[in-house]
Amino acid sequence: MTPRSARRSVVGRGRRRTCGSVGPQALVRKKPATSPTPKLLDGTSEAKLIDLRLGQPPAGFGHWTLRFLADQMVELEIVESISPETVRQTL
Repeated sequence: MTPRSARRSVVGRGRRRTCGSVGPQALVRKKPATSPTPKLLDGTSEAKLIDLRLGQPPAGFGHWTLRFLADQMVELEIVESISPETVRQTL
């Protein structure tokens, strides 16, 4: 296989993978198949998180950290588990 034909096959595979067709229709990109992920926190849990964040930080801390907020949510049994990134996105 020559380098030129190798490039053509790579481009062709990419086009088929992203567009699924050949010809003028190949210029229109297909939307990626995504499934919506369910939210971990409902409205009540979000309100409790915001209330916790707006309250006084624990003794010895100047402010709340995302990790500490996540740990506190689990400790208060608001959620079973939660990551600091979910806390960040919620706030």
